[in-house]
Amino acid sequence: LFFLFVLHRRHRLTFEWPYEKQQISAYSEGSFYYSFFNDVVAAPTWQAGVHAILRDERSEHPDVVNALRRFNVYQELLVGLLYRGVRHLLGDVWLAEYVARTPFNFYTACVFLLQALGVAVLAALAAVAGGSAFCALACFGFFFANYYHRLIIRVQAVPLRENWALPFLWINITAIALLLQTHARLQRATLRLWAADKDSASSLRAHRFLEALRQTEKKLLAVVFLSTLCLLVSWQFGVFVITTQVAALFAVLLVGFPCERVLRRILLVLSAAFVSTLLLHFFPRYLLLSFLPHTLLAVLAVLHVWPVSRLLMRQTAEQGEARGVALRLFPRNVLRGFLAVSICFLVRLSLRSFEKDDSHVFQLLLHKLGLATSSFDTSIYLMGGTEFDFFSLYFFNLIAPSRLFLFASVSLLLFLLLSTDQLLFLNRLCRLSPGLYAALSEESLSLKREPLLGQEEHRAKAEKARRKDAAPSTQHCAADTRVSSADDSKLRQRKP
Repeated sequence: LFFLFVLHRRHRLTFEWPYEKQQISAYSEGSFYYSFFNDVVAAPTWQAGVHAILRDERSEHPDVVNALRRFNVYQELLVGLLYRGVRHLLGDVWLAEYVARTPFNFYTACVFLLQALGVAVLAALAAVAGGSAFCALACFGFFFANYYHRLIIRVQAVPLRENWALPFLWINITAIALLLQTHARLQRATLRLWAADKDSASSLRAHRFLEALRQTEKKLLAVVFLSTLCLLVSWQFGVFVITTQVAALFAVLLVGFPCERVLRRILLVLSAAFVSTLLLHFFPRYLLLSFLPHTLLAVLAVLHVWPVSRLLMRQTAEQGEARGVALRLFPRNVLRGFLAVSICFLVRLSLRSFEKDDSHVFQLLLHKLGLATSSFDTSIYLMGGTEFDFFSLYFFNLIAPSRLFLFASVSLLLFLLLSTDQLLFLNRLCRLSPGLYAALSEESLSLKREPLLGQEEHRAKAEKARRKDAAPSTQHCAADTRVSSADDSKLRQRKP
């Protein structure tokens, strides 16, 4: 609410402009996207507004295109229908007096509401990652300390797709962070069940706690699905963001963190969101030929064909009785990563003959890296070198007085130290007990409980020593038995 108030105060003069001046204040792609909202609002009926978007005769004249398939304008359609609904319920006078004076103000207010939600979610993400409400306050403080340099929302840039999509990206990241934390709690509950007796009271409590965590996990997966769907529907570059997210989650698994089951579920949910986006956008070629479906296919195929449980069982069978040999999990994970990259590369290679709609993105990347010359597309996106520039010393000097880089560097160092310590522990656990490591990764107790490697030799030595200590007493008991048997025979001989 505070951030929303700041945005309103910052742009209050623009909200008082005449509607005609507000319309022409947007430029470039901003005015292009806003025109679809204006078509829905100005149409005589809402059916006519929807028809104008489904059969767009202006954007690529003389061709007639489906704007929902060709562009990411679902938000303009939904906000336009919402404006018409509010106007129908309240009337023009009440709408202008108590809600929004012009359609432009209503449209901008919706964007500002989403931006305020995004800032709140960022603060919540800081609290989730840090485990304290103080982290949320620190995030909010740093955000406003760098407000002028971090978020200068020009009214002309309000219709940009990222202004609609980024709040859903923050929701997506927060939900996945909570999912990973829930996965860690499920692992601890699995360990308690692993160690507890089957019918004990602690085992029953652990089962109930485990069931509650699984219900929480289902709700978080639903949030991941909805946020990913909104992100992909509202932003054409959302496929690149989700592709990067999939690669990062797969890398977390490959370095040794036992999170295979939750990763499979997240990838399946992301796949479902992608398929739903295809349906809503009427199967556009841009999405079908993007990196996201090929990356999802490659990673899911590797996780299905070469799961961690099968990998560990194969490694244990190769070791045989050589209990002192360390389990080579990391090299096997490197092979899994190489296999996923190879599958994705082969799929992309098979589609090389198809013209891809995202080729301008890679042209821009190669041009910025100095590997390609400038083209028409790169010149438009760079806008004479004013956009997509590298991080310069000027911006560093702007942010440096807040000491943000100092706090970020210390936090990154602590994160690396803690992560390294956890990875060393997990690799030792995988070496000592592959079955337990697989059970943690799969969150399952179906695997047979096994002793730690090295404990069997210790138990064998202890059993041998116990038998050796018990040997003299056993011999003494045997001698006593023989003596008593001889006495009994003598008594039988004396009996008449």
